[in-house]
Amino acid sequence: MNRLPVALAPLATFVLLAGCGTAASSQLDPQQPLPAGRADAPSKIVICPDGSSYDPAHNVCLATGVQTSARSGPPVPAASTEADADLSVGCAFPNGWVAVLPVDRYPQDDSFLMQALIGMNQAPDFWANESDYADLRPYAARRCTTQPQRFQLAPGSYYVLAGQTGTYARRGAYGQNGFKRRVEVSPSSPPRLTIESTDLNHTWECISCPFVAFLHPQSGHWRPAFVILAHRAGAARRGTDRYVFENIAVHHGRIRLRIVEAEQEVSRIDQLVLRVHGQTLLPAAGGAHSALGNIDGIDVQLAMGQQVEVDYEVPGVVDSAVTAELVAHGHYDPIEP
Repeated sequence: MNRLPVALAPLATFVLLAGCGTAASSQLDPQQPLPAGRADAPSKIVICPDGSSYDPAHNVCLATGVQTSARSGPPVPAASTEADADLSVGCAFPNGWVAVLPVDRYPQDDSFLMQALIGMNQAPDFWANESDYADLRPYAARRCTTQPQRFQLAPGSYYVLAGQTGTYARRGAYGQNGFKRRVEVSPSSPPRLTIESTDLNHTWECISCPFVAFLHPQSGHWRPAFVILAHRAGAARRGTDRYVFENIAVHHGRIRLRIVEAEQEVSRIDQLVLRVHGQTLLPAAGGAHSALGNIDGIDVQLAMGQQVEVDYEVPGVVDSAVTAELVAHGHYDPIEP
């Protein structure tokens, strides 16, 4: 059997989609496809992105890369410098989460606030690296049921924030999946709240979706992540979305990004390409053979806590910054808790 050139081996995993159905082809090494012209050569080759491997039984690239962070571990409890007061919160609805945030820590843009607060409990490694939300880690959301959660807090003004996960999968909308109320906490009058389903009159726009982040090569850090396919829960909503970003770093002629699944869901991404200077950039590892190169039904599949990384070559650019359009096709399947 012919071996791959050494220069190609590190780029990605080469796998077979289909052979000619002979006994010999069933024994082929999926890491070493035969060259064209052989009677038992594969009809197609798929190259999976870094951090994934091919599953021939389901015709997908399964993510194996795991998120890592130097700031892992459970959330740190909020410190108190005055006499503590008790705040008790219960949720009389399923799949509830609750967080208590000082009023002066509430962000100006709360688009992904509840997603981040829940994620700091479920996927702390990922959210610890998100600079916009990392300092809210002590206020990570807790599971909220009819058995009340008790919060020991310094006297002051707080927002009680609650969210119900899984609403998009059940109703096809994020609307009225949350609760937000300002309360005053003091030892003399500790609040006690029971949040009913009828109290969910606030909307958290995106409690679940896959994330993408671009690498900043000079610092070695990932830029703040953004969601993709935000409203494509379930195969019936599968489709293509486009996003434009400025000042994306090109290093040694390449852009690197990662896809992260940080939620209770399975993301299924069929295409992820960039458009720069009017050109469509396919993944450097594989090009048209990449599982992310074309809309062909071959997905890259990520479960919670998994990630893959992808490079793109930018013709005519060595070390600079560009405006890039990201084109993503696929959907995600929420998992009921």
